[in-house]
Amino acid sequence: MDDDSLSEVTRYLSRNFPRLTIESSRMLAGSEQGFKLRGEVNGELYIVESFFREYPAPRVFEALELLRVAEALRSAAGRRRVVVTPGAVRSETFVPRPKRRSREE
Repeated sequence: MDDDSLSEVTRYLSRNFPRLTIESSRMLAGSEQGFKLRGEVNGELYIVESFFREYPAPRVFEALELLRVAEALRSAAGRRRVVVTPGAVRSETFVPRPKRRSREE
């Protein structure tokens, strides 16, 4: 994903959630771009790489609107993560990672 596409995702999220804090991160496998959202909605948004191949930067904002990503984030309400593909938005069960136990000596 290029910087222009990232800017369009951020613009879309900011337009729908003006008081939102957004943290962006590239997933290790490189097939998803992740966003941690805090504020009006809390949760995680993942956009698969094929979405950005299908929709170049000038079309990203419009595609997110057509897929109704903001509505999916509101309904997920931090209990599910939202995954965006070129043709659909789906919610997946959010399973927080367990905290690491410290080793006792």
